[in-house]
Amino acid sequence: MRIPLPFRRRRAARPRMTHPAASPSSGAPAPAPVPAVVPAPADKKPAGVERVKLWIECTQGVVTILALLAGGVWFLLQRANKPQVKLDQTVTQRPVAGQPEMTLITLDVRATNVGKIKVDLEPGTVELMELNPEQDVPQNVTQSVPKIAFPLQRMTLEPGESDQAIFQTVNLPNSIHTIQVHSEYAVPGTKKYWNLLSSVDIGGSSDRKEAASSVR
Repeated sequence: MRIPLPFRRRRAARPRMTHPAASPSSGAPAPAPVPAVVPAPADKKPAGVERVKLWIECTQGVVTILALLAGGVWFLLQRANKPQVKLDQTVTQRPVAGQPEMTLITLDVRATNVGKIKVDLEPGTVELMELNPEQDVPQNVTQSVPKIAFPLQRMTLEPGESDQAIFQTVNLPNSIHTIQVHSEYAVPGTKKYWNLLSSVDIGGSSDRKEAASSVR
């Protein structure tokens, strides 16, 4: 025996809203079709031109790097083959025992090879010159103030080596208040000089020491 199923009522489908095309009888013009937008073809360059451009850029970069490296190597070689000497001078002063009007000056000059090659130094010169007070001298005399000169010894210095060029003592009267100390060596093979200038005040009842060094 079959049991009848309850009857289900189907819903009617809703009509779709459509826009009827204009008919000739309605008098309204039909809408114009929208044209499809087609993108313009890209302007493509030949593959050979791109490769040449890339090759030129890479070549320029390599040339620039090589030029920088060559400049650095040249600078290092020039500095390595150039002699370099540093001068140090130390002036010590103390009263002369039994002579209160005099001051004992001790002068110590040293030379150091701060370069990469051996240096052969010809004899140099160290001068002590009075600065204060100035001396009255005739106008036809080129030397404006009195000075004392001593020779610096000839020496050969290996890289990093240092040696004493002179150790000299001088008695100066207390009437001299300031002196100038000038040491110099000729640069081998040139007309230039390594030199060092410093001024030292003279006088006083206690021992004093002043040092100066040339710039590398």
